[in-house]
Amino acid sequence: MKLGLVKIALLCRRVTQSPSQLILEIFSQLTGLDKARAFRKTSLIEGYESSDLTAVVVSKTHNFIRDLAKEEPIILHSSQIKTFLGFVPLLGNKSLSVIDVGGGAGYHYFLLKFLLRNEIQLNWCIVETESMIKSAAGLEKDGLLFASNLEEAHSKLSNHCDLILLSSVLQYLPEPIKYLREMFMLNPPLIYISRTPFTEEKTFALMQESELGDNGPGPMPDGFRNSRIRYQAQILNRTFFEARVRESGFRIVARMAESDEVFSTTNSSIRTLGYIISRD
Repeated sequence: MKLGLVKIALLCRRVTQSPSQLILEIFSQLTGLDKARAFRKTSLIEGYESSDLTAVVVSKTHNFIRDLAKEEPIILHSSQIKTFLGFVPLLGNKSLSVIDVGGGAGYHYFLLKFLLRNEIQLNWCIVETESMIKSAAGLEKDGLLFASNLEEAHSKLSNHCDLILLSSVLQYLPEPIKYLREMFMLNPPLIYISRTPFTEEKTFALMQESELGDNGPGPMPDGFRNSRIRYQAQILNRTFFEARVRESGFRIVARMAESDEVFSTTNSSIRTLGYIISRD
């Protein structure tokens, strides 16, 4: 639901913030939210169920669809294209069935549909909050569906799924490891995890704040006022995460360093990684 990667500008400088502030600032830059701060005393929107948040994301998606229809080249950042790296092994298929966890109002679907020029039939189900599902209901057509959980999404795709996509999502799930196990039970051929921070130390949680306008594709639409939104994030230990994948009978085909930089303190380190995971 959040786009863009920002290089870390805080490396190798003298630390003047408290550890919690510094960790959050680095984490926010790794995941593309350069304006996030911890525990700032201001009026906040709480969580992803916010009607303001869903309205902004849906409006941005409508604007993006409009831009795709223009008779001019669409401008894309490399970080937007790499979201589809996990689809490469499946591009020989005549159709693709995809579960897009936390996929907002369908940005990934509309972009891939545009890039493929409708040469592959996309059957795409987004797992989202009830608020997002309600706000994005008008976009549910031409192979795009919405569901509130994995089981419902799998059922809407006739119990067939070629790939499960999680782009900047795993860290925001309340119980990420439990959610992974539920995904593995669906036994998809491929799982693609992108734009996700991991640590080499013990898993830890933090409260993250960002600008409302940082959520969804593109700039803030007209008629909306920017504000701040807060949600919890969990930074998983990389080794623990990879062990859970392997013990579930899946294989890590590739681990991608999506940022070349690692931020380290005496207590923690954060690196943004992507994973292509296949069924053994």
